[in-house]
Amino acid sequence: MGRKKIFVCGAVGSLFFIGLGLFGYFSKGIPSRVKIPVEVSESMIGTKIREKCDVKTKGKFEKNIDFCSLGDADKSNVTLAILGDSHSETILPVLDKIGKERMEKYSHIGLGGCPPLLKVDVIKGNWQPKICENLSLKEYNFVKENKIKNVLLIGRWSLYTDGRYDNSGIYYLASNKDTAVDKDTSRLVFEKSLKETIVSYQNIGVNVYVLAQVPQ
Repeated sequence: MGRKKIFVCGAVGSLFFIGLGLFGYFSKGIPSRVKIPVEVSESMIGTKIREKCDVKTKGKFEKNIDFCSLGDADKSNVTLAILGDSHSETILPVLDKIGKERMEKYSHIGLGGCPPLLKVDVIKGNWQPKICENLSLKEYNFVKENKIKNVLLIGRWSLYTDGRYDNSGIYYLASNKDTAVDKDTSRLVFEKSLKETIVSYQNIGVNVYVLAQVPQ
């Protein structure tokens, strides 16, 4: 085959795949190739439940880091406090639905990159020092003051022990006693803090539930 024909064939082949890619893009992935039940596809849409509880500050979207009511919000008593990082937000739609069905009021507070663990801070995470530590204390005080009997802890737990899904970018945990910024220390702090957090809540008469992380 001559050089000219090779270039022509290459150009035609490239145009074919470019056209195929554009078709897939503008048809939004050719939805007809896979039949997904509506309830499944809708469950994959990002939750907007917390939008009513978040605020815009100085032109930049930031969290007010406040509690958000779910379920039967008109109830006076909160029966479940949902505490966690960004993984806690993804499960809010189903918990909101359960709360409505059971006619119970739930309360959520969470911040991406902040595990719901007492007396620990996140090093090299999303926020300035003490933000996560102060938030977990705020969570505890809220549960105690409102005499909430059930707490659900949710987190991307492996982010604080192993890092992201490619084992990079670990969000190191540190405490007043364990301050080294390394993987072993972070795992040690995580283990200690999880136990201490559960015991602290149990000591004020709270039932503590820990949601396991979605498998990687």
